[in-house]
Amino acid sequence: MAELNPYIFRAYDVRGKVGIDITPPVFELVGRAYGTLVKRRGGHAIALGMDNRTSSRALKETFATGVLSTGLDVVDIGVNHTPLLYFAAAHWKLDGGATITGSHNPVSDNGVKMVHAGAAPLTESEIQGLLATIKSGDFERGVGTRAIRDPRDEYWDAIMSRVKLRRRLKVVVDAGNGIAGVFAPELLRRLGCEVVELYCESDGTFPHHLPDPEMEENMRDLVARTLEVGADVGVAYDGDADRVGVVDEKGRRHEGRPVTRSSSARCARTGSCWAVRSPATCSSARTGTRWTTGSSPRAASSSSWRRAPSPPPRTSTRCRTCTPPRS
Repeated sequence: MAELNPYIFRAYDVRGKVGIDITPPVFELVGRAYGTLVKRRGGHAIALGMDNRTSSRALKETFATGVLSTGLDVVDIGVNHTPLLYFAAAHWKLDGGATITGSHNPVSDNGVKMVHAGAAPLTESEIQGLLATIKSGDFERGVGTRAIRDPRDEYWDAIMSRVKLRRRLKVVVDAGNGIAGVFAPELLRRLGCEVVELYCESDGTFPHHLPDPEMEENMRDLVARTLEVGADVGVAYDGDADRVGVVDEKGRRHEGRPVTRSSSARCARTGSCWAVRSPATCSSARTGTRWTTGSSPRAASSSSWRRAPSPPPRTSTRCRTCTPPRS
């Protein structure tokens, strides 16, 4: 069995240093454990995708091998941003989903985010259960099938049928060369925006800056470009596009979570849930499922073999667009 660092099994995902803790053999085991979990809950099929990191494809293939070996079917959605994976799992009424992604973390990191039916995230105890299953070798066995399906058109349609702009906006999009560059500009143009692209070329080495909008240094180019072109707003995405940073027309930064909290007030007034954070980060697209960010507290490198602090337990089942995760 591949050597396992137990601390790659975190509160929200499985994540660590590529080539040290995260390797194709390790991800085959994680795929087998996840497939076993879903199968024992009565599941039959999951969606599977990946971001654009250079290490993601090999990890995705071995993860798929592990899942298929449990008898689960895999619906391969290709290269995706994380909200699209959540949408596919919920919209197609699959029994779960997984996407290979390092999110906002350095190029040296990678991981996998996993959900149940309805895009409900695995709990911390369930992720620890994956480790226990691997250690015991108590896997389900079978032969699953693999199909390729693209959810993008259904995703666009679901959002466009629900999100209407009151006026045409000029938007600068900084994808940090992450996977958001493949999705966000097109969606915003379909919604009627004038879009100025900044670092939207897909490049999993992130040559300009790390796609982490919570760090001020990663927002400086967006601030400058927003002011230069006289845009109404600038939006920066993290590596898998499940969190954003916002710059207003005066170049002032607004954190993603306060923006979401302001949307919560609107939801309370109107009784509706809409993707204020950004249409491209709306995974539920009003399918009636929870919207999960997959974000987690920054923690020490897994190679240091120290456990990151656990977040408060999740007790709410409300839409997480309306109820942001606690810091």
